[in-house]
Amino acid sequence: MAHGNVSDNEYQRGYEEGYRMARYLPEIARWLASRNIQIPRYCGFRDGWLEYLTEQVLQLVIEQDQWEWDEEE
Repeated sequence: MAHGNVSDNEYQRGYEEGYRMARYLPEIARWLASRNIQIPRYCGFRDGWLEYLTEQVLQLVIEQDQWEWDEEE
């Protein structure tokens, strides 16, 4: 197995862990994501954490927009 594939797998594994931890253990995920570690798994963790947070913010914006739209009618 090539080293690039191992790094890609580690990144993906970290991404999935970061996403799930952001959902179920947000305080711990935030603390872990704030560390400055530059290895593929950890970079993936941070990206997964950010993805989950971004999705939550977008969902709130969509809900707020829908609520405002309903109020205008």
